[in-house]
Amino acid sequence: MTRPTLLAPTSYQGSKTRLTQAILNIMQPDLHAPFYDVCCGSGAMSLAWVERGASPSLLTMVDAGPWGALWQQIGDGTFDLQALAARVRDVPVDFLQMPVHLKALAKEPRGKDWTSVFLLLQAGSFASKAV
Repeated sequence: MTRPTLLAPTSYQGSKTRLTQAILNIMQPDLHAPFYDVCCGSGAMSLAWVERGASPSLLTMVDAGPWGALWQQIGDGTFDLQALAARVRDVPVDFLQMPVHLKALAKEPRGKDWTSVFLLLQAGSFASKAV
C-alpha cells in the first residue's frame, strides 16, 4: 500500500514547500532523532520529514504566529475541523465574490475559530501573498 503524500494546508509567500526535499537532502536529518522545525509555518518541512518515515512523536514545530497556534491546536486535539468545514461551506462559489468575502473575514473579531479564518485567508491570498 502506498502512503498518501502529506501536503501543507495552504501555500503562502515564504513557504518552503517547493524546497523541502532539497533542504532535507542537504540536512540529512536522522529519522530516529528529534526534529525541530523552527519557523514551521504551514509545516512543509515537518510533513516532508514525517513522509520520509520519521515518527511525528519526535517532531517539535515552532512558530510564534498564527501557524504556531494552528499546529498547537492540531497537536493537542483542539482544532475544530467542523468549524473549518462550516467556514469552507460559506466560501462563495462565484470567484468574483471572493475578495469581498475575504475582506469581511479579515475584519471579523478574533473568535474561537480564528485559526480556521486564518487558513481561509491564507488559501485565498492572491498569488500566495496576503491581501
